[in-house]
Amino acid sequence: MQMWPRATTHTPDSPAAHLNLGNALKESGRVDDAIAAYRQAIGLKADFAEAHRNLGVALVARGRLDEAIAACRAAITIMPGSPEIHANLGLALQSQGNIDEAIAAFLQAIALQPDNPAGHMRLANALRQKGEIEAAAATYRRVLALKADHHEAVLNLSNLLYEDGRIEEAIAGYRRAIELKADFAQAYSNLGNALRDIGRVDEAIAACRRAIMIMPDLADGHFNLSLALLLHGQFGEGWQEYEWRWKGGSKDLKPRDFKWSRWRGQDLTGKRLLLHAEQGLGDTLQFARFVSILATQCGAILLAVQPPLVRLLGLASWPNVTISDGARLSGVDFELPLMSVPFALGTTEATIPADVPYLVADTERVAFWNSRLPQDGFRIGIAWRARPNVPIDRGRSFPLRCLAPLARLPGVRLISLQKDHALEELKTLPSGMIVETLGPEFDAGPGGFVDAAAVMMSLDLVISVDTSLAHLAGALGRPVWIALQRVPDWRWLLEREDTPWYPTARLFRQRAAGEWDEVFARMAAELVPVGAGDSRGRILVSFP
Repeated sequence: MQMWPRATTHTPDSPAAHLNLGNALKESGRVDDAIAAYRQAIGLKADFAEAHRNLGVALVARGRLDEAIAACRAAITIMPGSPEIHANLGLALQSQGNIDEAIAAFLQAIALQPDNPAGHMRLANALRQKGEIEAAAATYRRVLALKADHHEAVLNLSNLLYEDGRIEEAIAGYRRAIELKADFAQAYSNLGNALRDIGRVDEAIAACRRAIMIMPDLADGHFNLSLALLLHGQFGEGWQEYEWRWKGGSKDLKPRDFKWSRWRGQDLTGKRLLLHAEQGLGDTLQFARFVSILATQCGAILLAVQPPLVRLLGLASWPNVTISDGARLSGVDFELPLMSVPFALGTTEATIPADVPYLVADTERVAFWNSRLPQDGFRIGIAWRARPNVPIDRGRSFPLRCLAPLARLPGVRLISLQKDHALEELKTLPSGMIVETLGPEFDAGPGGFVDAAAVMMSLDLVISVDTSLAHLAGALGRPVWIALQRVPDWRWLLEREDTPWYPTARLFRQRAAGEWDEVFARMAAELVPVGAGDSRGRILVSFP
């Protein structure tokens, strides 16, 4: 290492010597020292384009993006005809989040070197990041026209097809990428994810295992394996692999940096355990069932959940449990993410705590809403839309019009439990279809779900898409029918009409992907009027 400083000492006025020193330092991982060497080279020769270029690359590596962009622009001023420098500028701008300018820089690089597959690849990735899917796909195809065996372009194009719902085409693409690169771990992992989505779960598990064999630390390989195992009901290994969501397997999950140790089965006698929500509201409602079990093992539990759930969960009669929104936490001995509890406890299907209700409604709100609900007919609360524009919810929602066969049944009254999104569908109902609403005060304010829980206590049935309201109904022990896409989220398993999570739930699955009408025809067939009214004057319907 000492030979490099001597080289510049012998030729202290040589810009090239400082450039070479910077290159050697960067190669050895001493990026900050490399940056200093490049700056010295530029100090000796202000129009040293190569030094400006390499300085920009080094600054990007250190995350100093404004400086990196300035260095790249300086290099371009000196050497405007270099496609490499324009590409480096584009990468710096892309890292900064300035996608439009990054695309412009990549286009300039391509104009200078139109037959370079790498240039088109960078452009395609930026277009994808911007959400210009068709343009990105066309650009990946341009890469493949220039270099047919470009396995990364095949992978990225397949990912676009997958995101567009063209699963079979994506699967073919992943297999092609593997043909081009036999040890392509990421392609195996993505293949497993796509195979799971069409119900070929055994093949999905095999593909994910192959990915992990090639690259044992591939986080999303482990995570995709967990989803396939859990969907298949293999809970033991599934929970273990699901822990990889904290190691990069789940791109949307950001771990909190707690100062307390993760609970891994240590004695909890007299200890204070923090259980904290980590994903969606429905996940928290589902896994809250474990709170009462852990509460018997420790001195106290602090349950930190999303703010909209604090009031609802605070109604539960869990001993030694304090509900918090997680803003201020102290006095804790161990922490555990709520969805890691099954792994920590070694939960199997047979030991899932399924005693319901484990959540309760506010009695005053129950009385309030019961007085405002229709007093006759068979009252069905409905939720037809999951969260909009969230990839995990793709395919879960159904159009409100699909419930028309139920609305036409004598005595049935449909009551919307939907909030915010999808309410515009109430304006375009099929002729003769009526859906009643609960007004703007329904679940208004910070205490979300409190009114929904109260309303559910006075309903005869809840029909819901796979969303938080389905979990709420199940946790309350209310009759709930859940409409599921053909291959659902892992928690609903495969084929069966019941679920080990909620004994009062019944699952109605699509028999063909994307086909909802048949699902609701089946539901309507189950709700057949059977005769005279009850003491409330309602028409009775069959309810298996």
